[in-house]
Amino acid sequence: MVFGAVIILGLALHRSPQALTRSPSPTPAASATPEVTIAPSSTPTASPSMSASNGPSPRTGAGVAYDVARQALVVFGGYPGPGYTTLTDTWTLQGGSWHHMQPRVSPPVLDGAIFVYDPVRKVTILHGPQRRPLGTPTVTDTWTWDGQTWSQVAVGSGPNLWTSVGAFDEAHGVLVVFGLQSGESTETWTWDGSRWSQKRPATSPLARGAGSMSYDPVSRRILLFGGFRNDTGLRGDTWLWDGSNWTEQHPAVAPSPRLGAAIASGKTLVLYGGGDLLSDTWTWTGSPANARSSGVEAWAGRPPEKGVAW
Repeated sequence: MVFGAVIILGLALHRSPQALTRSPSPTPAASATPEVTIAPSSTPTASPSMSASNGPSPRTGAGVAYDVARQALVVFGGYPGPGYTTLTDTWTLQGGSWHHMQPRVSPPVLDGAIFVYDPVRKVTILHGPQRRPLGTPTVTDTWTWDGQTWSQVAVGSGPNLWTSVGAFDEAHGVLVVFGLQSGESTETWTWDGSRWSQKRPATSPLARGAGSMSYDPVSRRILLFGGFRNDTGLRGDTWLWDGSNWTEQHPAVAPSPRLGAAIASGKTLVLYGGGDLLSDTWTWTGSPANARSSGVEAWAGRPPEKGVAW
């Protein structure tokens, strides 16, 4: 059985805050790494803070995704405090201002929901299991947000996983979801905008909770790193999904094992923090998908130093 849930900062909600009480401690120290200097193009300047009075109410674990087409940060739901109450409101941050959206319908409370932007169909995808009484069948929902309206696009179909992570595969134009069904059974699914398909890879990562997953624009593959298992503890393995199979990578240098690290993709793939308040920053230097040999694939990074601009 794996650790089932944490809240990954700035990416997605992974089940309720109560699950955090199972977090392991202490976290192993960061591994020794070669120093990497990332020089900013100009001297950073402080940005004026936005007033919280006109933004979302205080919360933790909200689903957050960036809508590229509308240049807006989308925030859905979250936990307003201790307990098991969950919000289902929708906010956008656009042009420096918060906007409380008032769609005609909204998704229900979805535990452990994946919230990912789809650049092909220009919508944000929300997928997860409905919160239902114990002992009743699990029902999973898939919704999309187009900037104004929520649309329910799949009910009771697709992955029905206890804990999962997701990322959009730009190379194949699909959302990829990896997670745990029950016991040690892992599953990989894709969503193409109209239907879910379960994949049958020859190899798969071991079962885990609270892993970090994102798209690597260099190798044009989905990367999965780390997580936690109750039997073996924190994991520090790196896997790539090429559209049909998972392949474990063996970089000479890598982040220390951890769960719940924030991960994001832009011109490169960046991983930050995780575990028990780690604060190191890493980039994945994957080789192009058409390269004959990986060779250069590695993690590069260093623990943060006071006063260093990244």
